[in-house]
Amino acid sequence: MNTVIYHLLADSFCKDKGSPGSYADQNDIDAEYRVADNYVDVGADEISCSSVYNAYDWNADGIVNYGEFNKFSQNWLSHDPNDPAVLDPNSPENDPNNPSYIKPEQLEAWYPDGWKLNFSIEEDSAYSIDVADLLVFLDDSWLWVACWRHDIQEMQQMSMLMNSNNSSGQFTQSESALSEVEEMVPPVPLISMEISPPVETTVSVPVSESVETVETDPVAEREQIVSLLEEIDALIAAGGEDAETWQEIKILLEQTLAETEDTANDPNEF
Repeated sequence: MNTVIYHLLADSFCKDKGSPGSYADQNDIDAEYRVADNYVDVGADEISCSSVYNAYDWNADGIVNYGEFNKFSQNWLSHDPNDPAVLDPNSPENDPNNPSYIKPEQLEAWYPDGWKLNFSIEEDSAYSIDVADLLVFLDDSWLWVACWRHDIQEMQQMSMLMNSNNSSGQFTQSESALSEVEEMVPPVPLISMEISPPVETTVSVPVSESVETVETDPVAEREQIVSLLEEIDALIAAGGEDAETWQEIKILLEQTLAETEDTANDPNEF
């Protein structure tokens, strides 16, 4: 199964290359006018905004959120088997009795997806998926929303309106309206897919990504999440401008941990 991005970049060579004659009364895939300028754009999408693509939007749903973050929980602390320290039989990383010991499962997790999350090349993070990589991901893309995700934008506007009403002691129908919009947005599936490292430039061609479900070991996943939670607790305790974001991530991981433990307790659950 392939996920294909049909939205055109703002500078696509497909822009204004069609004829408006037979499309004047039609809409594109986002229910927007088929003809934005004097000529129709080639393809299913009519260019109406510029923020249509993000290299971190690995499932191509137009938002960078928990679906992408799940990749980190699945590959947390995976380690590059080509690390010079790992290749040295006398290094502490190969001594099971040393705190620096790298477990075999950490090396096995580097492929097929672990290495793709190695965004930081700092000395301590060059061969491992850790907080430095997660910070790059959060700083560059967290909660990015494509301009064609009108449903998300409407939900955000309603949420802001609701918070404004609540802070002033006024409660209106906006809360129920927000719930209706949330029902329109399906939950993001936790899936494993082929992704490419972020690049600074993109081209105006459809992007395909292979999507396949995989079975995970609940016990190993729990250990990874617990390890990540410990590091996030330290970051929250340190304070700083990112403390609120880390708190949100912590809540997500605690929910994921609870689901993982339920799965471990019920091996027949799918």
